[in-house]
Amino acid sequence: MDSADRNLATKARELSLRAFGVFPDIPFSFNSRLKRVLGRLVYSKSREMLTPLRIEISSSISDNEELLKKTLLHELSHFYLMMNDRDFSHNSPEFRKLSQELGFDIVAEYEGLPVHIWVCSVCKRTVAISFNRRRKNGLSSCCKAPIELQGK
Repeated sequence: MDSADRNLATKARELSLRAFGVFPDIPFSFNSRLKRVLGRLVYSKSREMLTPLRIEISSSISDNEELLKKTLLHELSHFYLMMNDRDFSHNSPEFRKLSQELGFDIVAEYEGLPVHIWVCSVCKRTVAISFNRRRKNGLSSCCKAPIELQGK
């Protein structure tokens, strides 16, 4: 574990203790391969039993303190609900309530994030938003026209 991951784990555990009164004894790490999400709770499922394994945070937000805090709270909320045998999905009332109480977004706002917007080449309607620039092929659902990169 490098110093950035140690600092992340310390920050996450402090946030968890303040928000939930729980010390999450799982690893926390930055993951440079996370391009479509800002964070994720990795868990295993066996015989209907869920076991949290680790929380990974996208390296792309490591320098954005506010977004990092909100993303950690988001992932810690999944962890807390899972550990209490509650529905930890984005659509659950419990998760939505935590989102409001703790001040994080269920789906990240795109302003200020390293995102790429793909639009219909005819009507310019947004058809996809991604954190990576990998070429998207296909036709838009609105005009059945090729899609193109609008820009960052």
